[in-house]
Amino acid sequence: QQQQQQQLPQQFPQPQQLSPQQGSQQSHQQPPQQLPQHLHQQLQQQQQPQQLQPQQVGSKSALVVDMKEVLDAVESLYHDELKPYGRILRKRVSELGQASGSSTPDLGIKELRSACDSCPWLCVQDVEGADWVAMFPNRTANFVDVYSPYDIYPQEMWQRAAEYFGSLGDDSMILPGGRYSCAQVLKSRHLPFLSDRSLGQVCHIVQLAISQKKLLGYLNGAVVPYNRSQTMIKEKCAERQRPCTSSTRGKSSVATWDMMRGCLRRVIENMSPSEQTLPLSNIKRLFRAQFQVELSETALGYSKLSELLQDRRLQDLCRVQLQGHGYVIVPFRVPAKRNLISLSDSLSLQASPLTTAATQEQALSGLVNTSSSENGGRRSRRPQPLALEEITSPPSSPRRANQEIAPAVLRLTPTKFTAHSLATT
Repeated sequence: QQQQQQQLPQQFPQPQQLSPQQGSQQSHQQPPQQLPQHLHQQLQQQQQPQQLQPQQVGSKSALVVDMKEVLDAVESLYHDELKPYGRILRKRVSELGQASGSSTPDLGIKELRSACDSCPWLCVQDVEGADWVAMFPNRTANFVDVYSPYDIYPQEMWQRAAEYFGSLGDDSMILPGGRYSCAQVLKSRHLPFLSDRSLGQVCHIVQLAISQKKLLGYLNGAVVPYNRSQTMIKEKCAERQRPCTSSTRGKSSVATWDMMRGCLRRVIENMSPSEQTLPLSNIKRLFRAQFQVELSETALGYSKLSELLQDRRLQDLCRVQLQGHGYVIVPFRVPAKRNLISLSDSLSLQASPLTTAATQEQALSGLVNTSSSENGGRRSRRPQPLALEEITSPPSSPRRANQEIAPAVLRLTPTKFTAHSLATT
């Protein structure tokens, strides 16, 4: 960063300040007629600030990125209190290009990321949700968290907002579906209750108006007043625990709570080990494709799918998490454990009336360790647990089994038991 700061004066040299007397003297001085042309061009370049040159990114057919437009876009997002994520930065670069009449084609997100990575005046960082952000190093920022659930705005502003959205007619009630685009349209209308708010704050207000205040809702992908939205219809269906007509499809049966839990467990089990999360938007499609069942959150008493999956009846299966710019399901997977077989826990050492002497002999022949070389002639009193990998396969023939395993006889005493081998007949 220090090297970048030292390079800034070289890239953007400031014109030399001259006194009126020095300026008049320099104005009468003419460059020598014998000065070579390349030196004369260098002198002119030193006297004028250098402009950022367009940068070619990618392969032969790659686009040429004007870094000045990119830096201007980042600066404007700082002014709007919006964190310059890659997707928002791409929109802002396109907006500035259209406003200035630039003929630069629409940049792809990969080309923009490559250009920002190679720019010495930007610091690019990866964030959750496969997104990234480009920021100015050593620059204080006051970004607004548009996903924050905390309401920091006065009640008077919300009252005026409710009056405005309730009075919209058919020609002006439809707003863009995204928060960013919707906030831009509201700012362009110069509403009095939003006059002193930044674009980032308006984005947060739109988020709260949809998620908490019930002032706005969705209808066919667009944002409309709540009383005309499909969101209101879904909440009424959720109160009656009935599926919405748009969510049920043909002859598919609607999932009940028992079906919901079992199908969700199967979906989690079918996930590959490399999959750590599952997009929330894929759940309904997986239910239809794998189980021919329609998952309706309103039939189960919820107006939002994200709230349904946070029900206490599903807390042991998964949790819902905001990742990047969308919700994902994080499953709770039980790690596979190595099972140990303890013969002392499985077999009873006390003789029962139904236990035959032959069964006792076979059981205790495996329990009693008669090795005298390792234990000094003592028999092991406590058998050790055995792993599944340590159990050998049975002998291939009865004759070999008789050679490997010697029969034993159990001698019972009031306090302890012993075993000794018998001579083969």
